[in-house]
Amino acid sequence: MDRNEALELFSRADAMFRQGNYEKSLNALRELARVFPDDKTVLYARALCLERLERRVEAVRLCDRLVREHHYDKAVILKARLITTPSDPPPGANEDEAATICAWPTRADILKTEPERHQIPTPTTAANFSWIAGMGIVVCAFLALLPVLIIFFAQADTTVPGALPTLFPGRVVIVYGITLCSAISVIIFCVVIVDHNVSISPRRVFLGATACGGLVALLPGPGWLAAVAILYKGFGLSLLKSTGLVVVGLGVQLIAVAIILYTLDITSIHSVYMELRAGYG
Repeated sequence: MDRNEALELFSRADAMFRQGNYEKSLNALRELARVFPDDKTVLYARALCLERLERRVEAVRLCDRLVREHHYDKAVILKARLITTPSDPPPGANEDEAATICAWPTRADILKTEPERHQIPTPTTAANFSWIAGMGIVVCAFLALLPVLIIFFAQADTTVPGALPTLFPGRVVIVYGITLCSAISVIIFCVVIVDHNVSISPRRVFLGATACGGLVALLPGPGWLAAVAILYKGFGLSLLKSTGLVVVGLGVQLIAVAIILYTLDITSIHSVYMELRAGYG
């Protein structure tokens, strides 16, 4: 992305901000932040969008970074406004004055430093690779642990020679649910952290990822749609990426089911029915 492309993208973000499309404006600014992660104008504009979206904790965090790294005076004023101004200002508040103090940066302010100094290949950064590698290891560990839990926790011994052991249906559901929720939550957590870099609270990501993992694993249909909505509206991911994460979660579900069926040597729907019917507990 060269300077002209960056200016054009920033102008689009500006137009969306003025139209009240703060979420779309923030997404456009995130694209700029991938190439210009330390540009003070991009950081400040993101803080303004987060303020309008009532995500004040994240906005204050960006203001602190602007003051710490760039000694940016406007960030000091914006932080004071974020901390002292209520979400719903009382009637008669001087909104014009506040808008002037914390105005959107002008086109002349954007990207005064050379792009080459900040340009980094986001998909191959060491930090992102570490998150992705860690995610893969944890998810594989969960799936590898699944057959062990099924064998030693969800099966009951049988006294009939040559017969398959019966199942504890309740225990199968518990093992399946905990494993799937955990694996899908890890995937969502890592992807959101990589996408947002440092602009979002890890605690908020953890809680949202856990909720999405439970919805995808345990509530087919409506749960999937709710998870997409949380990722799209709550975390600002694109609709395509939000849907893709849910689809990946469903893929992990299919792998887990295949592992369970292989572990129990169940080869047909009828076998599943008979095993559960014979089970107890």
